[in-house]
Parts: sequence; structure tokens; C-alpha cells
Amino acid sequence: MDTSYSSGRSQSPTGTVFLPPPIMWNSLYKQAEMEVQFLREEKKTCTEKEAHMLELRGKDRTIRNQKKEMDRLQVSLWEEEKKKRDGGTEKDEMIEQLQSETDHLRALLKDERRRRRVERGIMKEWKAEILRLREAESHREAERQREAERSSETERSREAERATEWENQRKMQEVNRLKQLLELLMVDLQLAHVRHVIVIIKRQCIFTRLKMNGSSMLTQC
Repeated sequence: MDTSYSSGRSQSPTGTVFLPPPIMWNSLYKQAEMEVQFLREEKKTCTEKEAHMLELRGKDRTIRNQKKEMDRLQVSLWEEEKKKRDGGTEKDEMIEQLQSETDHLRALLKDERRRRRVERGIMKEWKAEILRLREAESHREAERQREAERSSETERSREAERATEWENQRKMQEVNRLKQLLELLMVDLQLAHVRHVIVIIKRQCIFTRLKMNGSSMLTQC
């Protein structure tokens, strides 16, 4: 009994190997196809390579389930054979047919395992490629962020320069306005000085005229 579980083949006391009939294998194959179909539905949200990885893992799980089911059916057939040891011709033919199918299935399983080993190697390469692409994308994203920060800093510098230039222009306009006011004040001062000089001259003229008139009056007397 322990040997049947370890080798994947159940033997009767006569040394004959039993496997489940083809209809049971069809059921197992349908179950495997349903699981693979479910995984194919799941891989729509993944990348192509990651979806293929999921499909391979699903196949591995399906094969392991088939192996467990095969062992269970082999034990059941062995127990059934213990109950019915008639050794009829029809039963021998069925056993030979099952043995032939078992050999064929084992050959298929061997080919599948060989193919899965190759696919595992490809899967590892794809995994490394995916990691490399993700790392490259991460580097590109970081570079884009740095470039955006540099652009923002440049824009802020330009904005500060424009603000400084505008402030300088405003100050220059204020200086020019003050200069114009100063010039106007200087003109007003000059005009006031001229008016003051004119008033002084007029007063001197009046004083001189009065003085001359006083001298004339004294001479006449």
C-alpha cells in the first residue's frame, strides 16, 4: 500500500497494475480544462508573460490533483480486485487495456514534465526580464520626476526674475517721477527768486525816485 502511493501505481496481490477507466480520465481532463480556462480568464488583467506564469502554475496544480486522484482510484481498484478474484478473460482484457492506457498516460506525463521544465526555464527568464523592465521603468519615472522638479525650479526662477524686473521697473518709474517733481520744484524756486529780485528792484527804483524827488524839493526851497 505504501509502495503504491510512492510510485504512483497500485498493484494487486498478483502483481497487476490497476488504473481508472477512460471515462474517469475524461472527467479529470475536463476538470483540468475548466481550471485552465479559469486561469485564462484571470490572466486578462495581467501582462502576457505573467499570465503565462499563472497558466503554468495552474497546470502544475492540475497535474498534482490528477496524480492524487489517480492514486485514489488505483487504491479503490486494488481493493475492488481483492473482493473479486475471479480472474476472468474479460477482466484480463480490461486490465491490459487499462495498463496500455496507463503506459500511454505515463509517457504523456513524462513529456509534460519535460516540457514544464523547459517552460520553467523560460518562465525564469521572463521573470528576470519583467523585473529588469520594471526597474528600467522605475528609473525612467524617477528621471521624469527629477526633470519635472528641474522644470518647476526653472519656472520658479523665471517667475522670481520677472517679479524682480517688474519691481525694478516700478522703482525706476518712481525715481523718474520724483526727478520730474524735483525739476518742477527747481523751476518754481527759480521763478520765485526772479519774482523776489523783481520786487527788490522795483523797491529800489521807488526809493531812488523818492530820493530824487526829495532832493529836487530841497533845491527849490
